[in-house]
Amino acid sequence: MAWTYGADPANSNRDAVRLLVGDTNTNDQLLQDSEVDYFLGLFGATGDGRVVPAAIRSCEAIAAKFARQVDTTNQGLSVGAADRQAHCLELAGQL
Repeated sequence: MAWTYGADPANSNRDAVRLLVGDTNTNDQLLQDSEVDYFLGLFGATGDGRVVPAAIRSCEAIAAKFARQVDTTNQGLSVGAADRQAHCLELAGQL
């Protein structure tokens, strides 16, 4: 599986989607390239007009991943999967 981010959203629809959903950290990869490309493909073969709808679907998919996780606490460090899920759904609504 591949994950790339070239920090060039003006010239790459995939980078534009990643930027909109916050999937730009190689150490915290949320969606694979093929998944982003799938969402882009749902809204046409080419064109910038497909970026925002693909970003919305990407947020929903990321939220679904977090919905499967549980909140955890370990030695004072908390990870709130429910909070991350809610944030992704809120971002999808904003987009």
